[in-house]
Amino acid sequence: MSAMRLIAFLLLLSSSLWAYRQDQISITDYEFRRYVRPQLKSISNDFQTLFFALNKPLMGYKGSYSSFKKVNSLNQELRKDCEQNQLTPKCLASLEKLEKILFSVSKDLKSVESLDVKSADKRMRYQHSKELLAQSISRNIFKIQNMSFQVKLTGNLDFDAMGFSDELNYLYDKFHTFLFQNSNELFKNEITSYWANFIRPVETFVLYQNRQDFLKKNLNELNIRWNMLNVRLTKRNYNPNKQISTLLNVMHRRWNNILKVSLNTKG
Repeated sequence: MSAMRLIAFLLLLSSSLWAYRQDQISITDYEFRRYVRPQLKSISNDFQTLFFALNKPLMGYKGSYSSFKKVNSLNQELRKDCEQNQLTPKCLASLEKLEKILFSVSKDLKSVESLDVKSADKRMRYQHSKELLAQSISRNIFKIQNMSFQVKLTGNLDFDAMGFSDELNYLYDKFHTFLFQNSNELFKNEITSYWANFIRPVETFVLYQNRQDFLKKNLNELNIRWNMLNVRLTKRNYNPNKQISTLLNVMHRRWNNILKVSLNTKG
């Protein structure tokens, strides 16, 4: 990027951002529940649609993407249901749900054909990373099955809930890393950054853990991340098609609505 283009990009980005002070951010419990969380959930869903619209060769993984959202949600439940580090009936039920979802993802992976790209090296890297992902999923399925068998055999079993939850977090990240590594080179960095710094924390802390404090503390960072992605896909030598343009406009309106509800910048 030339110096003039870089300056223009930074000016455009800075014009759309504003560093809000904590005393300017005011969200009631009702606003958070009724307006903010539903809009963020929609933005999360819109991002999924946007990602696959930008990466048609990866469309076969759209179902697995949705499944891993459920994995993340169940993982948050598991951290509560299994906090005593014992496989209680409630804890075991969460694990069995996870097993079914992971088994479904495993089947989906096998059904997806090889990536249709010209580069033989890229096809090999794709296949290798896919096999490593499949192995990680299988290990987690086997671990759940083994724990279920042990608890049915003995009636109880000590269980490192947080350790297993961390393994699921790693698997969740590994799946998305696999997708982003094989995504469109034009937007790979921006898409990865937006997911890691906006979508993932919003889903985990705001949507699943219902933490209003996280949103207030990180509103400026989330605002920056959204605008960086939006600018990259609308202002920097890329002309989005109608579907992508519509998605970006919808996401932008959703985010602006969240800011309107969350901010009290008078005075």
